Amino acid sequence: MTPTSRLGHAPRKRGTLGLALLCPAVLALACKGAQAPTTQVALPPTEATPASPAPSVAPVPDPLARACAQHIAETPPLPYPTWTTSCEMPALPTGYPLARPVADRPWQQGQAATGPLRVSSPRNLTKLLDALKAYVAPAFNPYLSDPTKAETRPDKQGWRMMPWVGDLDCPLGASGRDSSAGTSTGQLIPSGTLPGQRTDAGGDLQNHSITWYDPWASFALSSVFGEGTPGEGNPKNEQMVDGSVLVKIAVLTPYADGTEWPTVVGAPSWPVYRPPVGPDAEACPAPASSFKLISTRVLQFDIILKSSYYAPETEWLFATWLYDPDAKASAPSAPGTPAAGTPLDKFTLLGAMWGNDPGIAQKDLCTPVKPLQQNWINPDAPSYGFQQLGWGCRLAGPIDVARRTVGFEDGSSCATARVSSCMSCHGSSEFVHEDAPEGTEAATMYPLVKGYNPFTLAMPGSKQWSNWFGSRAPTDPQGDQHGENKQLYTAFDYDLIFIMSVPISRAAHGNTAMREQARKVGIGLRDARRAVRWSSLRAPGLAATATPVAPPAGCDCSCLPPKRAPKPAKL
Repeated sequence: MTPTSRLGHAPRKRGTLGLALLCPAVLALACKGAQAPTTQVALPPTEATPASPAPSVAPVPDPLARACAQHIAETPPLPYPTWTTSCEMPALPTGYPLARPVADRPWQQGQAATGPLRVSSPRNLTKLLDALKAYVAPAFNPYLSDPTKAETRPDKQGWRMMPWVGDLDCPLGASGRDSSAGTSTGQLIPSGTLPGQRTDAGGDLQNHSITWYDPWASFALSSVFGEGTPGEGNPKNEQMVDGSVLVKIAVLTPYADGTEWPTVVGAPSWPVYRPPVGPDAEACPAPASSFKLISTRVLQFDIILKSSYYAPETEWLFATWLYDPDAKASAPSAPGTPAAGTPLDKFTLLGAMWGNDPGIAQKDLCTPVKPLQQNWINPDAPSYGFQQLGWGCRLAGPIDVARRTVGFEDGSSCATARVSSCMSCHGSSEFVHEDAPEGTEAATMYPLVKGYNPFTLAMPGSKQWSNWFGSRAPTDPQGDQHGENKQLYTAFDYDLIFIMSVPISRAAHGNTAMREQARKVGIGLRDARRAVRWSSLRAPGLAATATPVAPPAGCDCSCLPPKRAPKPAKL
């Protein structure tokens, strides 16, 4: 029987069934891999653990073994366990693609939240978000406490990770996954960015992150790469089915000297085996001697839901929770440490968005002329979350660096400009058709004039800027840097990992047509991380002007709600 949606109509088809492209049998063994030992080792108080002399993982002769490469070669000191996860892509259900049955959506059972979502009904919205948090809690509470424990990783409950991106690929700017927790390198957070963060030369922080696809979202991985052992990716099969859920977890490094940003001292501790924040963190390949077992802290927890019922325009809902030192429950500060409550109890909702609120003009970089209708920020969120919200105070987490140092097309600059959002970034996910004219490029993740280098932004509110702040359907690509020529692109369904994994998989099979596109994205993201620093924005990035140009209105504006805004000092 064809399942129906909560609205009573049959879900519409979203594509064709992906072929089961299987690698050689040897890859099936590489895919499954040995299970990580379960011996628990206490984390060091700082990142000072030197690299282990233990041998690195031996390279596998077959280049297709990269599909199931678990991590980069350098491994943590023994007896610390080395990261592994299942690489077995699930079998597709009969009739795929079909929407997840409503009966298999716990967040829509009983007295559930109703759709579509509206900012005027915050209780209804938080009811949905609480239900989503409850849905992922059984898989992620044990995992947050100790990501090194193989038997409690989310893959044991049917969750999967993206294949093909575990290993290092320096020409693509891809750092792979670290070998102790499986995280990928994220954004640099320059000194002075977060409240209470050090402002001296040693005050930089960095985030690393990991993304999981729930059992229904994982079917998209099988549709693209094939069931069983993942093979060559077919990007036209990428659309996830309605009811898919993703979780992204971001950790924050300590400073280079091993001390921590005070706000996260009590957060769950994760080991990351990489060079500490600094020059070697961006080196590719980084010297083996620079790798250290860094004790990071979980800062941000995102849940992403595909639902045409709750978000009929974009079909996606992005929600972010932040570690909250003032939350009532207590989270473990190291793997295996007992705690009252659960780790997720210490994460307070920052907000949610299900569209970019196109057409709402801005008074400045913080203030829309009327309230946003597809973004809701929790007024009781941790205060540091408000500081890093995006354009017009749209949703963005601290690790997303939506508020950053930038230069604009008119030659002006701003050290604290709000220029992005969760969905404006993810909405740029697309691939260029192989038969597109030479020189056709995918849109950048920020509203840049052209490319990542120089890192120069279009003027806020301009026609070009607005290309990043539309509320598009998941099948509607953004197009080029001006939002044009959409017929040359296929949308990647608001997913940014496929834009690296698919080209890598195709190149391994001898098809390098998409590799140059992936290189521009990977190197561009690396340049974007570096361009956070003001020194990266000097000429030639800025337009030449005879006199200094004033920054855009609201360069240093605040997103704090009125009841939490600081009161003016008495004279």
